[in-house]
Amino acid sequence: MGNMISDLIHDKNKRALLVLIVLILPLAVLAFALISQTQLGDVDAALAGDPSVATKVIKSPGYADVANEDSNGLKISTDNFFRSWVGTGQTPSKSYLGIRFVGESIPANATIVSARVELTSYQDAWIRVYSEIFAEKNANPESYSSTAKISARPRTTSKSILSNDVKWSAGQTYIVDVTNPIKEVFDAYKSTAKIGLIFDGTKGSPWGRKNFYSNVAHSAGPRLVITYKLAGDPVPVPPPSSTTTSSSSSSTTTTTVSTTSSSSSSTATSTTTTTTQTPPPPPPPPAAGARFSKAYDLWNPDPRWDTCSKEVHNKYVVTGPDGKIYPTWHPPVDPATGCTFGHEHGRDPKLADIWPKIQEFYAYDANGNGTIEASEKATAGVPFAYVNEQLDEYAAANGLQYTRHEDHVGHKVDWENDLRFTVDPAPGTQKIETGVNCDYFVKVHQGVHSKDAFNNNLHEVLYAASCNDGQEIRLSTMQKFGKVGQFTRLCDPIGDRKTVINTGFDNTNAAYPSGTGDRQMQDRDCTYNYFLVPAKDAQGNPKYSPNSYEAWPTDIALTKPGGQVLLSGINLLFDVLDPIRYFDPARQNRVAYFAELCYEVKPNGDRYRGGQCSGIPSGVQWDDPRSRFRGVHRGVYFKPGTIINNQGGSLYWFTDPFGGNATTSTAAGKIRQMVIQRNVDYAKQFNGNPVPEAIIRVHASQGVHAPN
Repeated sequence: MGNMISDLIHDKNKRALLVLIVLILPLAVLAFALISQTQLGDVDAALAGDPSVATKVIKSPGYADVANEDSNGLKISTDNFFRSWVGTGQTPSKSYLGIRFVGESIPANATIVSARVELTSYQDAWIRVYSEIFAEKNANPESYSSTAKISARPRTTSKSILSNDVKWSAGQTYIVDVTNPIKEVFDAYKSTAKIGLIFDGTKGSPWGRKNFYSNVAHSAGPRLVITYKLAGDPVPVPPPSSTTTSSSSSSTTTTTVSTTSSSSSSTATSTTTTTTQTPPPPPPPPAAGARFSKAYDLWNPDPRWDTCSKEVHNKYVVTGPDGKIYPTWHPPVDPATGCTFGHEHGRDPKLADIWPKIQEFYAYDANGNGTIEASEKATAGVPFAYVNEQLDEYAAANGLQYTRHEDHVGHKVDWENDLRFTVDPAPGTQKIETGVNCDYFVKVHQGVHSKDAFNNNLHEVLYAASCNDGQEIRLSTMQKFGKVGQFTRLCDPIGDRKTVINTGFDNTNAAYPSGTGDRQMQDRDCTYNYFLVPAKDAQGNPKYSPNSYEAWPTDIALTKPGGQVLLSGINLLFDVLDPIRYFDPARQNRVAYFAELCYEVKPNGDRYRGGQCSGIPSGVQWDDPRSRFRGVHRGVYFKPGTIINNQGGSLYWFTDPFGGNATTSTAAGKIRQMVIQRNVDYAKQFNGNPVPEAIIRVHASQGVHAPN
């Protein structure tokens, strides 16, 4: 396994899981314990129209805005009592939870797309929970008191249902869809400045409850997240759902929870966002006589779905540090022509605060004067497959018998500005603000539609961090996500996150080096036995299928000859909540598609129920834009380099394509890296383990379909 690390992160649909242990692989194995057995409901389906222009509002309740009511009376959250429960107490017929959100309102002319409540578990618990969730039908819900009980308050006719029998882990956040009741109360009063939610557990079983943090004195208090559209924007319309019924008088959404945040050993801050991308025009075209990389001109349109030509796509290029022309980020819809490319590359890098630094770092010094001039910077950007190209040169110069060229659509960009940097001083303690804020940027190649990742462990990563304490990092590697010729099964219904699926080698990858990361994916055995389920469980409650999911953890390090560490502790995780394919050894290329599971029925009637297959029309193929499995729902976990050993060293180093053998002089296939000239150990500096910041986004847009 090699490297010792301090932590890793994980999240799923705002679903992060952070575990502090020593080695990255066992850490990752533990980290994904709750992912696939959860049910997302129709929250993501509601965003399928065009979530890239949706806006979110997050609200936190204050003191005395969370209360439980049962046979013992009313228990209100206070300074000294900061946990409440969802579900039932001793007497189900008197079991209620009330949460009152106060302080902000979305515009009166908005249309609500989705809404959810986030609850962070106070302790480990594994017990069935059932609760019907209503919004208080009141324009001004009052605080909870013995004379203003939860049970006596007026309710919406619409409701959501929380029903799950999964383990809740201490410090982990769970998401409950409350779209329909929130819509009803907003439509009635055109305000969300004060909203009360009523969790009615009267139909549950005695003591079927789970505790959660209920007070704003703790950063893990409840949150209400509302996604909406302003008047004039096209509103995404959720597709029909087998678990959602609507009429003019009422509507009910049945959902279980999905997870986010951490185990008891640490807490990861997580943010789910959808953002508007206003793409600027493409870079200037390549000059006459330009040299082209192997990645240039790879993409071909699918005439069934894509309306952009190859020529339009090839406008989106940059000049890499080696002077070659590379493909780069482009919007899903070409702004000049309105045509669609059918795939997306995540966030527009030009909108990131760190963009000018990215541009300068990857620019080509065409005249060799040691200065990046305005004209050279103008043609620079994010060169897709730059490290792939350097690996060719490095292998040729060093007598190595491998190469690596990745497809175009798998390149994904994400970034975040001014993320706070926090630490956990000890397991189970509240995280501490350090005062350090960072701008982060990452480009990863993560293909989730083809056979490639089944056996290939090398995937390109570009990473940058710029922090207000002076830290500056820019690096590019062929990152080693585990071992070549295998991946790890991710099948949580049976607790299987350890089984290795051997896929074998070919003549291009047999010599690929191994890393401490992993590629956790699902296979046919998992999907057939645990995704196709009966209508009800043994207790007669509705049963739902797990969600498709992939998680790729990795730790980036730069080392000198002999293994001396220059930079370490950048423990990243990339996850996809709607991967397109899974592994099936009986299929051609061993690729099967999750979209097909929507229509598969076992002889006993078991089938995929709810979630990503809810209400899907008949005949939707794996690459149809209507599919719910398009690889557009992704998470990234940002973290600065936590250990730097470069006091008195060079600002720029040249490594092999894997980040090793760093020297201050370049050679064939060597890649320039930038590391601030100082010694840093954030854990010692702030007396706590650094906490990664998790960002989950939906990148769906017009025309996007698999492969993506």
